[in-house]
Amino acid sequence: MTTSKQEMFVQDNELELELRLYCPLNDRKTELTAESLILLFLAVQWLARSVETRFFFQKRFFFSIDLSSKILSPKLTKNSLMIQGDDRKTDGKLEGDGEVKRVNEILQELVIQETSKKEIDLQGKRLRFFEDFESLHVLDSNSVLKLNMSENGIKSWETISRIVAKFPNLKELDVTSNPCLPYISDLPLTDVLEHKKTFASVTTVSANGLGYPWGGVMTCVREMWSDRLRHLSLNHNMIHYMSDPGDALEHLVSIDLSANPIKGWQEVAKLGDLPSLKSLTLKDCGIKTISLLPDDTDLLSDQFIRLKKLDLFHNEISDWTSVLELTRLQCLEDIDLQFNPIMSSMKNFMEADITMNALFGRYASKINGHPYDGSFTASAEEYLAIKIYEEMTLPNYPVVRMIKQSFLEEAEEKMKSVALSFLQEIEEEKLTRDQLDDFLEGMDGLDDFLAEEEDCVDM
Repeated sequence: MTTSKQEMFVQDNELELELRLYCPLNDRKTELTAESLILLFLAVQWLARSVETRFFFQKRFFFSIDLSSKILSPKLTKNSLMIQGDDRKTDGKLEGDGEVKRVNEILQELVIQETSKKEIDLQGKRLRFFEDFESLHVLDSNSVLKLNMSENGIKSWETISRIVAKFPNLKELDVTSNPCLPYISDLPLTDVLEHKKTFASVTTVSANGLGYPWGGVMTCVREMWSDRLRHLSLNHNMIHYMSDPGDALEHLVSIDLSANPIKGWQEVAKLGDLPSLKSLTLKDCGIKTISLLPDDTDLLSDQFIRLKKLDLFHNEISDWTSVLELTRLQCLEDIDLQFNPIMSSMKNFMEADITMNALFGRYASKINGHPYDGSFTASAEEYLAIKIYEEMTLPNYPVVRMIKQSFLEEAEEKMKSVALSFLQEIEEEKLTRDQLDDFLEGMDGLDDFLAEEEDCVDM
């Protein structure tokens, strides 16, 4: 077979490597540019130290390198690249198909594949030190917007900071489950300013499972992370108590505190003055009661004034007063109280859903994880009003009075309709005198009931 041969010799402080690539002239797919050779050389640096390695490209195997990739990714699959052994030893390193298979397996493990042009996923790649990251030969770092460095066992924020500095336009950073990562404290002002500059473009940080208390989080916020942080995920940490973050998180839009052993809503309430907060996730935090300020239940709360989404999935809320407190939030559109005792205390899930629809249906677009368009609100309110009068006790919150008032007005309209019908029958002499007396007696009783209820609603 007629072949063309390209050879490349590259030498650095540790390595002298010769690559010989054989490509059939009649197969355009296997044409290799000088840039491709350089990229390929960088890939095999992981494999060879002063070892001669031969790569043979046969016509039935197609090899390609995406030059727009930011992490070198030779796309190794059974149908794209095969390293073939020969009959001789190569510097005592490779011998026959068995050794070649081993090298292929190592190469498969070490090559990092990226998921998109704007995202680099290095989760669990054991890149503990900055030098480990440097060996990846990241290309076009200016276009990278998202970096996942989770589960690498990184031991210092200094390492994270040096890596982040490589991506001047980075928006999202994930350092989840680097359990030995200590937070920085008492840094010199020059170092703080340098870290702030490094993280200036980062608006989303996922720092889950680091074992941090709230104080550790706030140290990172004040001494390192961007002042314009918008999204912060802190689930599975060790946050028991919290403090008012002041203006350090004034641009924060969402925060996830799920699976933290928070000591109560009084700690969560310390975030109540964040001016931009729209989403608060508190799944599985053991929260039992909720109380908003001011204490006057007739007034809308002056806390969490822009909060649209509140996720309290799987907590320990067991009283309707806590649920009704949430109706005082001014902008709430998405509320989730699934798997709280108050939901399971109802006779069935349907009844719980109806009650939630009655309390939140006039303004919520999502209730207990399900989209809601308000079409069921009127009938849900009527159902709840009947339950209130029959057996259910609810605190006298504005929403409860509104539901009662609406029900009474509807009952009065129905009473007037029935009265008109009776009068018509009287005129047509279809009623006996006894039936008329019973009707008038019932009307008097209903008038008294409505008057009493209207007095209660107005109180």
